[in-house]
Amino acid sequence: MVLPAMQRVYDKVDFTLSFIGKPTDNDGVACKHGPAECLGNIIELCAQKLYPDPKTYLGFTMCLTRDYKEIPQRSLIEDCALEHAINFDALNECATKDDGAYGIGMLRGSVRRSSDVGHAFPGYQSSRSNFLSTSRPA
Repeated sequence: MVLPAMQRVYDKVDFTLSFIGKPTDNDGVACKHGPAECLGNIIELCAQKLYPDPKTYLGFTMCLTRDYKEIPQRSLIEDCALEHAINFDALNECATKDDGAYGIGMLRGSVRRSSDVGHAFPGYQSSRSNFLSTSRPA
């Protein structure tokens, strides 16, 4: 498991979440499984940004992954946030900051890191940051 290993070596390892996807020409990101996957990735990146301790953000990420088909449903995000002492409102603010541009920017950076080390996959569904407003938890 990643979390137990990271708890032992986090002070010696620069661990960064990096997701696969494809930057689009309109400053968006195409995720293989569509906008819901992109939003889930953004939420996980926000958790890492707001809570840099790996046991917090990786615990949260693993909690979401247990029920990955439910991402980005608000109830799952809230439950995992509560379980790992993460402020749901702060996550939501991060993901939707600047009409979603902030979160998309973090996701684009993450996708670029993956691409830079040779992880690129064809067949992505294109999306733009406007999906954030339609997928935003109510």
